Amino acid sequence: MTPQDLKLGVTDALNALLEPIRQEFANNPKFQESFKLAYPQPEKKVKKVKDKGSKYPGAEKVAKENADQLASEGVAEDITANGQGTGSGGQSKAQQRAAGTSVEDALNKLNVKE
Repeated sequence: MTPQDLKLGVTDALNALLEPIRQEFANNPKFQESFKLAYPQPEKKVKKVKDKGSKYPGAEKVAKENADQLASEGVAEDITANGQGTGSGGQSKAQQRAAGTSVEDALNKLNVKE
């Protein structure tokens, strides 16, 4: 007898001995329940969508803050109406108006008169 023949014979004998146990396990609900408790099905992982952001991190936040500030000063309407046209010195009219109001506010706080 060769080792290959011996392996095949032992495999067949073990399968014949284990077959009634396998059938009892498949037909008994208690065994099935204990198997599910011992080996629960893994939950499917939910793939998270990565926020790749922009080329410059924080650019959206800065742009939003600037837009909010301009809107509060009433300058945003001027920018959209004039298409960001430039006035003297390469500055838009909105920038000139914002700079003028901040200078006036500073002078008023200091009580400086012309």
